[in-house]
Amino acid sequence: MGALLLQIEENFGQMLYRDLFAQSLGADGVVLAVAAPQGAAAEKHRAAPGGGIGVAAQAGLLPVVQGGAGHPQGIIGPAEAPLPCGAVGPAGPGAKGTVVRQLHGKNLFHKKLFYKFTTNRESVVYYIYQYHKIKECAFMSTPHNRAEKGDFAKTVLMPGDPLRAKFIAETFLEDVRLVTDVRGMLGYTGSYQGRPISVMGSGMGMPSIGIYSYELFKFYDVDNIIRIGSAGSYTADAKLFDTVLATGAVSESNYARVQSGNDHDITFPSEELNDKLRASAKKQGIKLIEGNIHSSDVFYRQPSDAKPTYWELLRDERGCLCGEMESFALFANAEVLGKNAACLLTISDSFVSPEITTAEQRQKSFTDMMKVALGAEY
Repeated sequence: MGALLLQIEENFGQMLYRDLFAQSLGADGVVLAVAAPQGAAAEKHRAAPGGGIGVAAQAGLLPVVQGGAGHPQGIIGPAEAPLPCGAVGPAGPGAKGTVVRQLHGKNLFHKKLFYKFTTNRESVVYYIYQYHKIKECAFMSTPHNRAEKGDFAKTVLMPGDPLRAKFIAETFLEDVRLVTDVRGMLGYTGSYQGRPISVMGSGMGMPSIGIYSYELFKFYDVDNIIRIGSAGSYTADAKLFDTVLATGAVSESNYARVQSGNDHDITFPSEELNDKLRASAKKQGIKLIEGNIHSSDVFYRQPSDAKPTYWELLRDERGCLCGEMESFALFANAEVLGKNAACLLTISDSFVSPEITTAEQRQKSFTDMMKVALGAEY
């Protein structure tokens, strides 16, 4: 890496003290400064923007990772020090050779005290540490998913509700572990009948499943995503608790057009994946109703006196059995990225009858579609 020059300044812009340090580093090392203010100076530095001293990361000398709102990067404070690859270690001096706090349960860096000095102008002790990589950090988790590459199985079941993901993981999977919980969107990996499988929530709507499914396909090398969700029936042929296998997703959404220039109003699942789901259902004696589904951008439509209604037109002209809000985007992502996607839905309410399921039933009672998805041989 060559000589590294490190300049220390106060966060609020006024020069505190200027020292240049040169240290030849190998490719696995990085130098990081940590401030430990003493006495009255501590109060001043705690009141400064960022709560401490800004150093190398601000100058672009350290790798910087993306963080969510309220997570500034490259700020070194009295209590914590953001490190490369997102690790956070204690800012105190510590003993030589102490291990930096773990990231996702894995040690990333080994910390050694490199240099210590005290300024003449203020009672501030600076600790200069060298961090050596313990493991390769080529892969960074996404802003929406903290899992590392390899944490997800090749096949992911994706309910909308993260609590349904939790229920599936705890009810059906063995050796299960939580791999992500960013923004409360829970993701788990375990095994079912000896086969590795993951389950993760998608949230509601096409923008949400569009983000999570794209990242799983693109960055986590997932090959198959099966949406398992709830839907409102458009026909008396699809009754409460019936299981629907989507053969196409019709939508008025602009998702596919904006994302990839696809102007069609229908996207399709993987026929190979659908065949595996059919075989699983047949083996378990679970009836599937097949047909197109409607993926809507809007849950609460304004009342209209138009006859026939929008859902009657979708049923009669496009063969839509029911309405949901995600599959059009999921299928579009799979097509763009050369992956496989499918959708199993349980009828939770109906446009043609007053029946409706409770929130607890939607979370815990839609087990037929779960068994079909889990039992397929991917």
